[in-house]
Amino acid sequence: MGALVAAMRSERHRHAVSQDFYRDLSTGQSPDVVVICCSDSRAAPEHIMRADPGVLFVERSVAGLVPPPPGAVERAWLRAYGAATRVFGLRQLAGAWYGAWAAIEYPVMHLQVSNILVLGHSGCGGIALACRRRGEQAALHDTDCWVDMVRPALRPVLRQHPAETAPRAAEEAAVLWSRGNLLKHAGIARRVREGLTSLHAAHYDIASGEVAFYDETSGEFVGLSSEG
Repeated sequence: MGALVAAMRSERHRHAVSQDFYRDLSTGQSPDVVVICCSDSRAAPEHIMRADPGVLFVERSVAGLVPPPPGAVERAWLRAYGAATRVFGLRQLAGAWYGAWAAIEYPVMHLQVSNILVLGHSGCGGIALACRRRGEQAALHDTDCWVDMVRPALRPVLRQHPAETAPRAAEEAAVLWSRGNLLKHAGIARRVREGLTSLHAAHYDIASGEVAFYDETSGEFVGLSSEG
């Protein structure tokens, strides 16, 4: 922790020598890209993209999953349950459902960000857990429940790939599953149809630093170093 505190002191010096930049930044934000990615300490998008403050609006969670947005039935149930929590003092669950979506909806619908990138990465522990049967890791109950939503999408991928290629294939499949769920949000789907927002999917390899973007034409993830 001491090293981090020292870095914070250094950051104050950076502010001092770039006062105009940070003063402008303090008046509001207009990010270029919403990045949805994993919480893994090795895959920070600001580092991968060498992005300055204000460029990326980042939503991070285990495995970087985008859950399907709540539909009319789920919203009605959450409203009813929310009312019950206030009466009986029960645990409020609406935040657990809406939390991930709030961090996506706000920048896209309010800040009008024109690009959304779902970014997976190699060696993802969350996806590795999703590739196992539910309940195998008793100490990770909440994490297991979180990644359980992507398991149905990963099962056919795991059947099609040998053990050597299955982890990468599962990581890529989860990225595409999350990207597909973005289009289930009515507002985002409308912005995509109108050409106001573009969706992107990519995978970051920690060892090599290679970033591969999903190519719609080939149906494959193509590394930036492979592009002509």
